[in-house]
Amino acid sequence: PGQTTRLATEIDKKPEAVQVATLLTVIGEEAREVFSTFTEWDSEGDNKKINPVLQQFEKYCQPRKNIPFERYRFNSHAQESYDHYRTGLLKLAERCDFQSITRDEILRDRLVFGIKDDQVRERLLRQSSLTLT
Repeated sequence: PGQTTRLATEIDKKPEAVQVATLLTVIGEEAREVFSTFTEWDSEGDNKKINPVLQQFEKYCQPRKNIPFERYRFNSHAQESYDHYRTGLLKLAERCDFQSITRDEILRDRLVFGIKDDQVRERLLRQSSLTLT
């Protein structure tokens, strides 16, 4: 739909400032409020260039990952029928960042998952950047 809209309106042929202004006009008041909070631009004037603006919105909309929590969910997933269990594990594994897991992360995860006190474990799992140090 986005590509079709750009083609139909020829917005991509307009200056970038006009593209950004058009986006902010049609995106709605709530999104304009979000836009006004963006302060981390790579270069001066990026707030008037369409790609940096779209990147800021994409970064804002991306769900924040909490890898230790996602791995806890994976490791504590209860078995159902084999097919449902396998499918559930595959889905959970997508958010666990297993392809780049380190020895320290494995140790951290095992330490956190093994804590018997539920409140302490929950508090630790809320920290998305939890490390051993």
